[in-house]
Amino acid sequence: MAGCVSAGSLVCASSAAIALPSRCAVKVQCGQQRVSFKSSFVHSLRHQHQRTSSHVARQAAVAELSDFAVQESAKFREGLLQQLEANPITASEKAKIADVCTKIFGDYMDQYEGSLSPSPFGEMKEALESENLPGSNVAVCAALGWSRGHLHRDWKMSKEKK
Repeated sequence: MAGCVSAGSLVCASSAAIALPSRCAVKVQCGQQRVSFKSSFVHSLRHQHQRTSSHVARQAAVAELSDFAVQESAKFREGLLQQLEANPITASEKAKIADVCTKIFGDYMDQYEGSLSPSPFGEMKEALESENLPGSNVAVCAALGWSRGHLHRDWKMSKEKK
């Protein structure tokens, strides 16, 4: 066995050495004896295809999620403006409220995974109050009501299309 494997290199029968990275996993048959040693290097090569495939799948899921987020944000804005119509808030203030809430909702939708969290609605309330926009309570209630009525249903429908 001496002469078959030496310090990170594989010595072939022709005496030409093949350099291997340190801590490499290789199985070598030298005569009747087998020599093997392991490394994260070979493990990483072995699983490179799997990682690449899962990375591509993850990118496709992110692109799909982004499409869903864009569509839902547009629906959210329309629904919010419809619910704010009955309130005595000026049209420009309604547009500002819708802009603030839609931005926060869109950011939330980029990470949405099927369950409704209260955090974006708290952020909406804080943002509306910090900009001194009237009707922050009404706007947040309208946003929450729209989300509860539409978001999960739309999410399920988008998943069923696949």
